[in-house]
Amino acid sequence: MSARLVGLVGAAVLLLASAATVGDGAAVAPPIPAAFDAKSAYEVIRMDDAVTLVVSRGGKQGRVRLAGLIDPAPQSVQSCQAFAANLLAGELVALEFVEDKDTPERSAYVFRGPDGLFANVELIRAGYGAPSSDKHAHLALFRSYADRAQRLKKGLYADAAPPAGAAADTDDVTIAPGETVVYSTRTGQRYHKADCEHLKKSRKAIPLKEAKKRGLTPCNSCDPPK
Repeated sequence: MSARLVGLVGAAVLLLASAATVGDGAAVAPPIPAAFDAKSAYEVIRMDDAVTLVVSRGGKQGRVRLAGLIDPAPQSVQSCQAFAANLLAGELVALEFVEDKDTPERSAYVFRGPDGLFANVELIRAGYGAPSSDKHAHLALFRSYADRAQRLKKGLYADAAPPAGAAADTDDVTIAPGETVVYSTRTGQRYHKADCEHLKKSRKAIPLKEAKKRGLTPCNSCDPPK
């Protein structure tokens, strides 16, 4: 089994070196776990939800949360969980545990073997995960990929349709091709990303520059473009 994982470090170095150049180049890629072999690896049994893995090692199972990601909005849970399961279920992973006092589960940066894929980043890059606003070692890296996913309309950002039961309109504002789109509510004073949990009942698609013109401020939960 360890033979499958021999190429992890080399592949991961290449992957994360390129990741570090996203955005303005200030984001720094995480360190690679030093020892990742059959003994240290965990097997992903399943995704318990969109951001929580059930892993096994040495006959013992446990829950591990993907560090630095927020829970998706209810209408997005199924899509995000399916994407994460396709990425990780049945795979061997290395876990770099981090302290997170806000969750009962242990949180970790997750690296898939044998290719070294940084799973936390991949979910965000593909548009099926969103970074939390909590400070951590790789917040800049996560945010740069989140901004890119929204700009390129990846994953959930590709679907501008409102969630079931939610009203959506553009408030008679013209949205030009290529403009950054954010969302407001009918009565709120903040603007949001498309999958924000605060858009359950209503949302209005507006250009980012229009949101700023109206004096709306960015949501603290979903961390939309600024």
